Amino acid sequence: MACFHAQQAAEKSLKGAAVAAIDDIARTHVLTALLDDLRDAGVAVDDDVSAAARVLDRYYAPTRYPDAVGDIDPARLFAFADASAAVAYADTVMRFSDALVAATFDDRSADDEDGGA
Repeated sequence: MACFHAQQAAEKSLKGAAVAAIDDIARTHVLTALLDDLRDAGVAVDDDVSAAARVLDRYYAPTRYPDAVGDIDPARLFAFADASAAVAYADTVMRFSDALVAATFDDRSADDEDGGA
């Protein structure tokens, strides 16, 4: 459960950041695709954020859909260490998202103070 929720938290934070920064949101659950959209819009994405997103992408289907890995119970595939790592990776992505949203609103506030210039 923790691996799935970590992926979901990272996904929601990236989607929120995308709406704030580029006023767009992709209809995807793929974190690396969301980061690609941000990069395409000129947002710098650090390697650690990309690496975290790649790992979290692997958790989406097998932890969301019990039959995604055949007859194996997903609970048997993931251990406490996986859950701990997933939470740490989600934290990395969410800190990036928080910083992007804050920078976006700081930029908008500065533009408002300059009369929209």
